[in-house]
Amino acid sequence: MSQITVDTNLCVKDKACVEVCPSGTLVVNEAGFPEEDSNGSCIFCGHCFAVFTCDALTHSGLPKEPLLPALRERPGPEVIDSFLMSRRSVREFEHRPIAKETLEAVLDVARRAPTASNSQKLIWIVVNPLNQRPIFSGFLFFLQWSVPVHPRAW
Repeated sequence: MSQITVDTNLCVKDKACVEVCPSGTLVVNEAGFPEEDSNGSCIFCGHCFAVFTCDALTHSGLPKEPLLPALRERPGPEVIDSFLMSRRSVREFEHRPIAKETLEAVLDVARRAPTASNSQKLIWIVVNPLNQRPIFSGFLFFLQWSVPVHPRAW
């Protein structure tokens, strides 16, 4: 069953989605439109949606929410080097609550991070208030040994 469908009335045939498909799932058919290859090897990376210039593609395996467009102007190497080389691990924390809106914004960004085959097999547990942490620490210790490590086992 095909997961990717193309609206031929909207497609501009620029082949951008086919060219960026890392698994080769999208190919160009005889009419010049992209279509899903019969081997069904899509890895759900979303690359095709990041580059398309029209709204011709739909993918049943990807979230329905709109993807943010890729930046046209990317930071230069100096900015990226500085950002990565100046990163520090936090070893001391302040014992004060984090605003719910801030936490939701951070988690929204974190959940969009790349995962294997875009599987998104992640669980976020927010413990509030702080005095509840000891209750959850035992649970999390148990959980880390009871959940399969390999994504295919999920």
